[in-house]
Amino acid sequence: MKRKPTYEELEQRVNELEEETLELQQAKEALRESEERFRAIFEGSLDAVFLADPESGIILDANPAASELFSRPYEQIVGLHYTQLHPSRFTEYAKETFAEAIRDRQLHPVEIQILRSDGSERPVEISAQLIQIGGDPVCYGIFRDITQRKQAQAALQDRLETWQVFFNAIQDVAVMLDRNGYVIEANSALARQLGRSVDEIVGRRLRDFISGEVGKLRQSYGDRVIHSGEAVRFEDERNGKWFDNIMSPVFDAQRKVAKVVIIARDITVNKRTVEALEASEKRYRAVVENQTELITRFLPDGRLTFVNDAVCRYFGKHSADLVGSGYMPLIPEEDHKKLEDHLASISRETPAVTIEHRVIALDGQVRWMQWTNQGIFDEHGHIVEYQCVGRDVTELRQMERELAKVEKLESLGILAGGIAHDFNNILTAILANLSEDMGRSSG
Repeated sequence: MKRKPTYEELEQRVNELEEETLELQQAKEALRESEERFRAIFEGSLDAVFLADPESGIILDANPAASELFSRPYEQIVGLHYTQLHPSRFTEYAKETFAEAIRDRQLHPVEIQILRSDGSERPVEISAQLIQIGGDPVCYGIFRDITQRKQAQAALQDRLETWQVFFNAIQDVAVMLDRNGYVIEANSALARQLGRSVDEIVGRRLRDFISGEVGKLRQSYGDRVIHSGEAVRFEDERNGKWFDNIMSPVFDAQRKVAKVVIIARDITVNKRTVEALEASEKRYRAVVENQTELITRFLPDGRLTFVNDAVCRYFGKHSADLVGSGYMPLIPEEDHKKLEDHLASISRETPAVTIEHRVIALDGQVRWMQWTNQGIFDEHGHIVEYQCVGRDVTELRQMERELAKVEKLESLGILAGGIAHDFNNILTAILANLSEDMGRSSG
């Protein structure tokens, strides 16, 4: 006879059933949340998404993007065989890709045409994966519309063909290489430079014609373009001539670098001109820096943009302390208005003017400077900068004051001499008259 369970055993069993029920509810809730997330992703995808039975190939479900891509309502898509999504000429290819997805449990992106409800076609990129839903295998397929990409590729190809038309017309050296460095095309400018015909160049490696360090440099830049897919620019020198080179990648339909185009421009004349300008600037800077006169440049707001060594020595400051700061702290406040009015008088008609004012020189000394200030104008006639050349005239001012004193004393001396001479004349006349009067009286 089977023993009846005790009360404690019944209570324990009830507790176990309650725990199992709770776990079941939690599992159901987790499953529901998972399905909701999947459905949200499925419905919200911008790409067309299909669920298909891996055995029959029948479409089980599709998202809104699929209806838009195929211009078909949901009801007209579900129930179709996957091959019906494509033009008939792609039926075999569609079967091959679907079989691959089932066999390998995934399908890497492939391109194919789809058939819309109006009979038009569109290029798409398909990827697929075999997944489990509710314990059953389902083929999860993504269709991405690549119409714009194809149009862009076609436009790129058109531009490439147009570029090839003008390839041989340009005056710069131009050559197209494959990934291994073999010449595919070369223009007449390169042929002239190498002293070969175009036919002798095409089909051979460029390094066969340009060797040494220059050849190694070009090879390294070519490798960089192929691996990075980005253009590079560099200069090199060959046989006494300088060239500005641009290496650019040419992509194939898979966006891989298939070719490299090199455009080389002879910049020998420009290079020599720049070198001459740099040498001239160096000489000019040496002259300016070694000048005993003070040379500065400043903006309309008073900020100094340049000072020569003479300025630094005169004010006892470093160039870094002066450039970028205003010049007004170097001038006594009483002379600020005078200088501002002076600068305001500079115009196109009177581009340079001279002024004397005081400055606060080394160790706080107040000295007199004479400046020739010149305005630098833009194309609209507005002053964008001032250039000033100055010299210390403190001693000259002192000499002028001393000379003025001397001239004043000389004037006083001349005046005193003239007065004495006139007095003597008057006195002589008086004495003469007095003598005559005395003579008449005695007679």
